[in-house]
Amino acid sequence: MNKKIVLMLLALSSAATTLKAQTEKGTQTLGGTIGVSTSKNTVDMAPPSSYTPYSYILKTTTFSIGPNYSYFVANKLDLGASLGYSYQNMKFFDEDVLADNPEKVKTQSFLAEVYLRKYFLYDNKIGIRTGPFVAYQYGKSTNSLSDIPNVPNVPYSVPQKSTTVAGGVLLDFVYFPYKKVGLAASMGSLSYTHQDSKEPSYNYKSTTDSFGFNFFSSVNFSVFYAFGK
Repeated sequence: MNKKIVLMLLALSSAATTLKAQTEKGTQTLGGTIGVSTSKNTVDMAPPSSYTPYSYILKTTTFSIGPNYSYFVANKLDLGASLGYSYQNMKFFDEDVLADNPEKVKTQSFLAEVYLRKYFLYDNKIGIRTGPFVAYQYGKSTNSLSDIPNVPNVPYSVPQKSTTVAGGVLLDFVYFPYKKVGLAASMGSLSYTHQDSKEPSYNYKSTTDSFGFNFFSSVNFSVFYAFGK
């Protein structure tokens, strides 16, 4: 056999082995995630019958960032954790009907998440990963108004704290463009969320439980490096 062909086959074999090793048992990954999303929605409200229905426009911008780490407990199955920080800015427009509603809400949150993910890859290079996750989030918000209700020209703000526990199933797109470098993007999730909120200044507390399914409603990108195998 031609020497050049032999060398080429050896090189291809080596590359395939390296790609396979990226998701083999004992491999570790270390990386970071960044996400930016914006949305604009018209919200229709139906208050009690004694009030006139109304609507308003809600614009939301969210930025998030944080590190992540995982360990492959079996071939194409990793157990991981991530930490994150997010900042969200919500602005309300055309809501003159209820003047005591906030005109904007700013929220800073800290997130911790644990997940188990199964990889389904074509040629050990491109595909998806999916599995269960559990997350905890602590956030601080400020609801701002340009005027105190019934007292014009006196701005005020209301602080609010919240804790959120969520669990469910996540779905990511995965691609390995280089030997030990991977890229991922969130595609969606199915989750249950429990949130406790309170406003200390008003001694107000609320609890929310919800189920949610999202598919490409927002996208977080991550880059990670595979090592240890």
